Amino acid sequence: MSSLGERLQAKALLLGERVTREMYQDPFWTARFGSRGRELADKDNQFHLSHLLQALDAADVGVFETYTRELQTLLVSRGMCSRHIVENFERLARAIQDEVSEPEAALEVLRAGRQALTYAGGPARELQRLADPLADRTLEVLSSRQPSWFSLAATRPSMAAFASVAQAEQARFKRDVLDHIAYLADAMHAERAELFTDHMLWMQQFSTGRQAPANRLTETLIALDECLGLTLPAGGAAPNGAGEATANTGDGARVGRSSVRPSANDVSAPPVPRASLRPAPLRPSLSPQPEAPVPLPVSAELAAASRQLIELALQRLALPDAASAKPYGEQPAPERTRR
Repeated sequence: MSSLGERLQAKALLLGERVTREMYQDPFWTARFGSRGRELADKDNQFHLSHLLQALDAADVGVFETYTRELQTLLVSRGMCSRHIVENFERLARAIQDEVSEPEAALEVLRAGRQALTYAGGPARELQRLADPLADRTLEVLSSRQPSWFSLAATRPSMAAFASVAQAEQARFKRDVLDHIAYLADAMHAERAELFTDHMLWMQQFSTGRQAPANRLTETLIALDECLGLTLPAGGAAPNGAGEATANTGDGARVGRSSVRPSANDVSAPPVPRASLRPAPLRPSLSPQPEAPVPLPVSAELAAASRQLIELALQRLALPDAASAKPYGEQPAPERTRR
């Protein structure tokens, strides 16, 4: 074992405990997976470090990349999203940098692991690559439409460094939206719409427990859809390379590419806007409506897949039993199996 490997092994428990402690500062984790989830998170961090050591010993980041992709498949199927794994590796990298001397080789392995969580192609990859600007655009839309949402009291210890409550709420909201986008991408890739829908139903209960506005999640999904509302012409250059993908709705129906696309010869046509999912008002508004958001141009594949998954989630959230579909409070932690 290399000297770096020995230093990492000597501090493995300290590193893992620090990462789990930072993770559980976010009340999402206790509410979603409870004490059992915390125990499994501690074990997971030791698995991460074990495979990190294997990659260092073999001088091959591919060892850790393979482990990361297997971990992604497992945890996504159990109610987590790819972004949660990215965050975990980022926390682990910070801990190693603080606690271990000359950590560069280990940090490079973790960096490769984070990159391996980006899907190889298709609309899921395109959505992952657009996640940060898409979350910023969605935040701009909601800040304009619902400014009062960002004047609520911040409750997380990690928010203490922000200059104002508004900044803290915006940061928290953006993290939530980034999670929504990650669940959406994972559902597309796995062809399992319920991965996204079930998360939205649970978040509805979690948001209620945090005394968030009743329509916050619905409004967020509508804004997210509108920010993905420009479809590039067929043959146009989709950002970050879109590919083919379908998603399964969970009841046998499949979510796939749009059947209505511009002509393949019309590559110079401008992006095509689509209608909003927002219901038509029952009566005229007494105040001016906010300006429509400026959406990001996306491929037809991503536009179709995201629209259908978001529609399914909105339909489920609107059902009378949605309030009791995913009870608020401690949820069973995802069981892990390791080779």
